[in-house]
Amino acid sequence: GARWYSGGLHMHTVHSDGTLTVAELSARAREAGLDFIAVTDHNNTSHQTEAVPDDGVLRIVGEEITTPGGHANAWGIGGVRDFIDFRVAAGDPRIGDLVRAVTGRGALVSINHPGASCAGCGWEHAVPEGVAAIEITNGSHAEMAKSIALWDGLLKQGRRITGVGSSDWHRGPRPVDAASVRVWATELSTAAILDGIRRGRVVVMADGRTPPPLLVARAGRRRAGAGETLATGRARAVRLDVTLPVALLGGRVDLVADGAVVASKPART
Repeated sequence: GARWYSGGLHMHTVHSDGTLTVAELSARAREAGLDFIAVTDHNNTSHQTEAVPDDGVLRIVGEEITTPGGHANAWGIGGVRDFIDFRVAAGDPRIGDLVRAVTGRGALVSINHPGASCAGCGWEHAVPEGVAAIEITNGSHAEMAKSIALWDGLLKQGRRITGVGSSDWHRGPRPVDAASVRVWATELSTAAILDGIRRGRVVVMADGRTPPPLLVARAGRRRAGAGETLATGRARAVRLDVTLPVALLGGRVDLVADGAVVASKPART
């Protein structure tokens, strides 16, 4: 039914440069409390050919499109031979054709680690219309500020792009669920999870088990939660209610507008 589902959106297996089979990765994800994973090996989808027992984890077919000018995930592509051509150099306007090739198949495109410093890892392309999400953290705090700055810039332009987090998991001992997401979806299915991401109903978390904080914005009788829009007049006061799980008490709640922290309060009972 409809609830918050815990998942990992960027994971590798032995079908590219990971160390686990799909079955082993799925089992590790289940142990970490994840409900779904997206298998996103570099420039191929051959993980679909591996026989995997039904362990209760939803496996979304994906690909990390690894171009010379940056990486992006395609989630929800299908067919054993279905993959996206990665041969687009940095600054090549054909990046728009690549995005249309993904969205034309009903899948989603998400930019990966845009602030990464390794050669070919950071995003050097334009951000075409049709990009649904952007990875604002994959466990590296050094890259997070650059990635969030790019996301903020897109939001200021009126682009409704969803911020996501992932572990970009290849091997241990790094936790498979740091970072992960909670997606509000009507059910645990590929279509429902992708729809939740498309709508922005996502919370980025540091592990796979902690419940997400709940944010509700209110203006008079109108209300909106994560991923929803609250329309109101300029003179109308807006109240923000944040409900935190016990695990997050002792931290801090920041209100960010146009890329700047405009208010901050300690997280307490």
